[in-house]
Amino acid sequence: MNAVVVVNYTVAVPPSDTDRPIVVGSIPVAANGAGWHKADVAVNLSATDGSGTGVKSISYALSGAQTSSLTVVSAASVSVPIVTEGITTVTFFAEDVAGNVATSQSLTVRLDKTAPRVVITSPEARVYTVHEAAAAAYTCTDAGSGIAACTGTT
Repeated sequence: MNAVVVVNYTVAVPPSDTDRPIVVGSIPVAANGAGWHKADVAVNLSATDGSGTGVKSISYALSGAQTSSLTVVSAASVSVPIVTEGITTVTFFAEDVAGNVATSQSLTVRLDKTAPRVVITSPEARVYTVHEAAAAAYTCTDAGSGIAACTGTT
């Protein structure tokens, strides 16, 4: 005698995730008034997926002064160090587990760790008498962020 066994299964199908994750980039240390940093900077990237399937990864690439090819990090946040002087653009996006990809964004970091250079061109190197006038002349240069002001007594 063959017995027939009937088994009922209930399968829960999760709701469809069609929303893109949200990714935000931030620089915790403010730049100066001209938009430049004078020390190494960390660009913090973080992503959320609301009530979706969750963040699968954050991807970023660097161009300009500091470069790197596309880097994929299997996490919802990452800190990207910027250590090369000049102007670097960080381009980034996130992907969720369902395969939805956030719109690509970018942040620009301006880094100048080198102080300006002042070259005194006069007075000439000689012996001066007491109360003798010695006019000063100098030049200021800065290959990074440029010179905001070059003033002094002449």
